[in-house]
Amino acid sequence: MQQCKDAASSENGEAMLKTLFSIVAGSALGGVLRWGLSVQLNAVWAVMPLGTYLANVIAGYCAGWALAFFTHWPHLSADYRTFVLTGFCGALSTFSTFSVEVLERFQNEQIAAGVFIIGMHLGSALVMTYLGYLSYQYWQSI
Repeated sequence: MQQCKDAASSENGEAMLKTLFSIVAGSALGGVLRWGLSVQLNAVWAVMPLGTYLANVIAGYCAGWALAFFTHWPHLSADYRTFVLTGFCGALSTFSTFSVEVLERFQNEQIAAGVFIIGMHLGSALVMTYLGYLSYQYWQSI
């Protein structure tokens, strides 16, 4: 009886490590891409840090596409979904940086710019998530 419990515990531990590795690997890729976008593009447009914006928009598109993909292929290991959605998209999208950038605008009495940034990030991310989802559906139909 104890051997069965030990074997089950070992299998659960291995599954947990595999899931954690999926998250870490996806996060590393998403985080590096987010950093690169910020370094290269945040200073390009004075109204809004463009790198942060693009990171959120790209993550939204990827999340929508992945949602449709994993819905279409439910038999795939959950670790692939975790890699893409929790790891890559989670690290690429940057709600905390977005929040700081908006707060800085408000503190500098640039209320209109702060509200503009909020609308652009949220609206674009939702639209891109939907377009990502539709893109996968279109890709499946051709």
